[in-house]
Amino acid sequence: MIEELPSSISSLSKLRILNVGMNRLSVLPRGFGSFKSLEILDLTYNNLNERSLPGNFFFIGAHVMARTDNMIEELPSSISSLSKLRILNVGMNRLSVLPRGFGSFKSLEILDLTYNNLNERSLPGNFFFI
Repeated sequence: MIEELPSSISSLSKLRILNVGMNRLSVLPRGFGSFKSLEILDLTYNNLNERSLPGNFFFIGAHVMARTDNMIEELPSSISSLSKLRILNVGMNRLSVLPRGFGSFKSLEILDLTYNNLNERSLPGNFFFI
């Protein structure tokens, strides 16, 4: 099982699919969100939380993002700027609130928020217009 990714991974500018699920990652290297060609990112079943993610993490152009079964408690509002995102799976985390603007995804087709700490008060007003 992988516990740490090398910082050189961010230099893979043509990387389209990255699956590092089912490991023991607890932190991602600086520059991790700079993949220009990344379409699918799978970080499921790791030990990640929002402090594990680099600041530019949510600015990648991914179409599919899966981060199921981690320890993520909140998502930054910048996640709604992922204009190409079609599938977002953040089930089985510790989310208790969704950021403002969360319902403004332009291309989102599938959203999985199962097994979090969400309730109807956790949802932004525009949530049902996704």
